[in-house]
Amino acid sequence: MMPTNTGPSRATLPAVVDDKNWRSLPVPDRIAAIENIFLYHPEVSRALQRLEHMFHAGRGMGVLMHGPDKVGIGSLIKRFAQTHPARERKPIALQPVIVSTPTSKLSAAGLAESISCDAGWPPFFGASSKIPELQIDNLFRRSETRMLFLLRASLLANGRTTIAPESIPFIINILDRAAVTFILAGRENLPDLVMKCPDLRDAFFQDMPVAPLPMDEHWLAMIGTLATELPFEETELTKDDMPERLHNASEGKTPDLMPLVKTASTVAYYEDRSPVLRVEHFKRAFSYIRRPSRTDNPFDAGVAAQSFHVRKSQTAENTKRDVNRDALRIANRDSRRARFENLM
Repeated sequence: MMPTNTGPSRATLPAVVDDKNWRSLPVPDRIAAIENIFLYHPEVSRALQRLEHMFHAGRGMGVLMHGPDKVGIGSLIKRFAQTHPARERKPIALQPVIVSTPTSKLSAAGLAESISCDAGWPPFFGASSKIPELQIDNLFRRSETRMLFLLRASLLANGRTTIAPESIPFIINILDRAAVTFILAGRENLPDLVMKCPDLRDAFFQDMPVAPLPMDEHWLAMIGTLATELPFEETELTKDDMPERLHNASEGKTPDLMPLVKTASTVAYYEDRSPVLRVEHFKRAFSYIRRPSRTDNPFDAGVAAQSFHVRKSQTAENTKRDVNRDALRIANRDSRRARFENLM
């Protein structure tokens, strides 16, 4: 998405195409390179900035990161993690950020095992482990981990209407020991799942919603940038009402936009052998990948061009408010941790 001076510099990111060097690549590599395009947008830059602030603000915060399906939370977290990569060190590597996904094993041992596996640690957590929370906490400290992301955290409910009881002691223990800032990332219903659990209700005091991107001047600029990074001599992404049609098709979600772009590029190269990426290619691509809930084709000339309705978020205002409250929240965290230690 479009760079801003509030997010990471795109100058540090590898270019997908550099002065039309894609011409020397075979077609499969040209199409594969599209997957490496990361679209910047002010909303995304603000989210990355807020995560960066959390990274430096101190360990021990509990954060709920949530939004609609395919809104881009996973790609956002992975992009942030790439800015804080692991570094080799003996006997255990430095891992400032760990990104994990829970499995069907939601007990303390199961969650510890999934985290250790995703972190590349030896899978020594098993049924015989009496205190997996202490072992994982020790590894966090030895690897100097500052942030732990648990993706698809809605899976912690395991089909229930609240967080699975067997996972709650592990989550509380990680939060109370405050070795890391703990971010649960999941669907829109994640806050409801947590709020229904009295033991977790006050633990996750940071709320970070992620919404689809609105159809505005930033979307237009983002599509313009995308058009210049695709491996084609010319594209029709910015032609007439095409940006609105792309917004309608993707519902303002870049994880839906990019597979559509890749499929349209495949149609252009393999079906038409075209050096130009046209609206017609998107029309065919959308018919290949459309969701069952969509009966229209927004690239059909007979369909009026309109953007998908996205309620404009108050991300900037919320970010400023939450940043100002971080000191108080960290104080609350330290107070909660002190109470925990007094019980030991």
